[in-house]
Amino acid sequence: MKEIMIQLTDLGFDPQTIEALTAKGIPGRISRESHGLFTVLTESGEINCHLPGKDLGTLTGTSQYPLTGDFVITDEAGLIREILPRQNLVTRGDLFSAALSEGLVANCDYIFVVISLNQDFHLRKIRRFLITASSSGAQPVLILTKADLNSPSENDAFLTQAQELTNVPIIVTRMDQSASIQPILTLLSGGKTAALLGASG
Repeated sequence: MKEIMIQLTDLGFDPQTIEALTAKGIPGRISRESHGLFTVLTESGEINCHLPGKDLGTLTGTSQYPLTGDFVITDEAGLIREILPRQNLVTRGDLFSAALSEGLVANCDYIFVVISLNQDFHLRKIRRFLITASSSGAQPVLILTKADLNSPSENDAFLTQAQELTNVPIIVTRMDQSASIQPILTLLSGGKTAALLGASG
């Protein structure tokens, strides 16, 4: 176990339900998954957890498996005993069966669609990411990065295109201005969480 010492409210747990959840086991939130092993953040640190063997053969569709972002109840043996109801879910859909859609991340307050202001800026790609974000039930936010590498006129042109495409909040960030990320930090205060969508890397 890795000592972190974090409050459950910082992980996004509802303060009114923490006492009832603690009575059922160890409340936590999944921070990542790798080959069936789940890293769960709890008040006392990180726990490596897995599903009970009896559950492995009964789940159909990857969205039914525990996902990054899930609120869970674990036990001292490192077993995930319960997945709490999800507030929302980001999926990669299957064209033929909703049961086969791939769950990506759960329970996010925001989905940050991250796009660089360079050759990666494509309106069709941005629209596709925003549709995925909007369908999750979370609030989409468009984050435009690498503005420090362009001239003011180039950045104005990119921003105009983005504003004509969507009415979601848009944040422009620069490596040479640390204050440019303050709007992101403000959104993530008070136990709020976000997932990132964008091109690999």
